Amino acid sequence: MPMPDHGPNQAETAAVAEVMARVRRIELSARRLMQTLSAGEYRSAFRGRGLEFAEVRGYDESDDHRTIDWNVTARTGELHVRRYEEERELSTILLVDISGSQAAGTGQLLKRDLAANVCALIAFAALGSNDRVGAVLFSNVVEHFMAPRKGRNHALHLVRDVLFVQPTAAGTDLAAALRLVTRAVRKRSVLFVLSDFLAPDYERELRVATARHDVICAVTVDPLERTLPEGVGLLGVRDPETGEERLLDTDDPRVRAAYAEARAGRLPGLLRQLSACGADPVVLHTDGDVMAPLARLFRLRASRGGRRWAR
Repeated sequence: MPMPDHGPNQAETAAVAEVMARVRRIELSARRLMQTLSAGEYRSAFRGRGLEFAEVRGYDESDDHRTIDWNVTARTGELHVRRYEEERELSTILLVDISGSQAAGTGQLLKRDLAANVCALIAFAALGSNDRVGAVLFSNVVEHFMAPRKGRNHALHLVRDVLFVQPTAAGTDLAAALRLVTRAVRKRSVLFVLSDFLAPDYERELRVATARHDVICAVTVDPLERTLPEGVGLLGVRDPETGEERLLDTDDPRVRAAYAEARAGRLPGLLRQLSACGADPVVLHTDGDVMAPLARLFRLRASRGGRRWAR
């Protein structure tokens, strides 16, 4: 005889309450940080991305010649231009890396916690602008998809999932996540990719994404990725994605110098690569300020009139 279902027990209820309490703490922190970035600044950073065709009309001397519709002009024998209107709403998709390396962190936050904070900032900025926000969480596979929607509850659930969805694989397949978005999201949108970009062979998919959408790549960086800690002697390190283990002598200046030299070249090269693919890169540190680099990026984008491919 089946036992009656009495619902979640006290421990489960407490665990759920703690999860939501943590999500709301992140919400409060995000709202405080958002005071330094107005909704107008957020929207102006993406001006010109969401354009919808409005009409074809006769050419006027004040029109930009680049808007001339040559097909209609040839058919009618008179100059015509295509007119577009900026969409009142944007869709923002957060592509969040939740692979094994994102569970690392020696700074104030784990990389995944840092990603959750940034997702909260973007989600509530979008909420303040009456825009939709969705998410794709990925590791070696696409782990979770949230369709773009509006509303505070949706934003809270999104942050919760970024924090607590457990990956089924340790590695990173950014290319698969980008392919999903470019196939599933036909309307031009803003894509935020939050990852340490320790992934192979994603450049082609990133170029395809930047041709269709407006892409910002937020590179998550931890202090240990820059220099080895001092005074800890032999340090066992393990690659969270491959499982490879090594023992490093942090007191050996040659080891420290070799490590620093090897790490020093990666980030500048990565930023050049992301930019060459058409994305706007920004670096976020687990031991640093989150809002300042994002605010600088938004203001830079606003000053140049929005998306890179609109220039």
